[in-house]
Amino acid sequence: MFTETVLNELYKIGKVVTIKSKTELIAVGDKVDKTFVVLRGAFISLYYDPVEETFHTDNFHLSTFNNVMTVIDSYILGSPSNREIRAVSNSEVLVLKKGDLEKLIAKNAEVRDVANENTMNTLIFENNIKAKRLSYSPADFYKHLITNYSQITKNVPSKYIADFMGVSPQYLSKIKRKM
Repeated sequence: MFTETVLNELYKIGKVVTIKSKTELIAVGDKVDKTFVVLRGAFISLYYDPVEETFHTDNFHLSTFNNVMTVIDSYILGSPSNREIRAVSNSEVLVLKKGDLEKLIAKNAEVRDVANENTMNTLIFENNIKAKRLSYSPADFYKHLITNYSQITKNVPSKYIADFMGVSPQYLSKIKRKM
C-alpha cells in the first residue's frame, strides 16, 4: 500500500478516472504506456490465447489488494498487449503515464522505494499463488483463497475465480456447497 506522501505525489502527476463495470481498460493489441492504481472497485486481468482464441483469468486487482496494474511486458517492451484488463465493478483508477511516473521515480527516493516494494510483492504473490494453484486440489485452493484472499472471493464474480482456478463455474459451485 502507498503512504499518504507517495499517494499525494502520484495524484500530482496522475488523473483520476471513473470506469464502469464490464469496461475494458486495456485491450489485447494495445501498446501499454500507463500504470493504473485502483482507488475503488475491482478488475481482472485476462490472458488471450491466440491458438484457442479464448481469454483466461490470470490476475485480480482491487483497491484493497494488488492495486497497481498494467500489462508489464507491453509496458516495458512496447509490444502489443497479450492481455485485457477489465472492470468487474464500477471503479475508479488513478492513471499514471509512463514518462511522468519514471521521472517521479527518478527524482523521489520514497516513491522509488514504494514502487520497488510493490513490484516485489506483486511478483511474490504471482509466484506463490500460481504454485498453489498447480499443487492444491481445486477445493483446497478455493479454501486458500477464502482464507488468505477473501477480498477476491467477496468482490470478483465466481465465473472469473473458477476460470482462474481452471474449473467450470458449476464445479466451483459444488465446491462452495460442500464448504
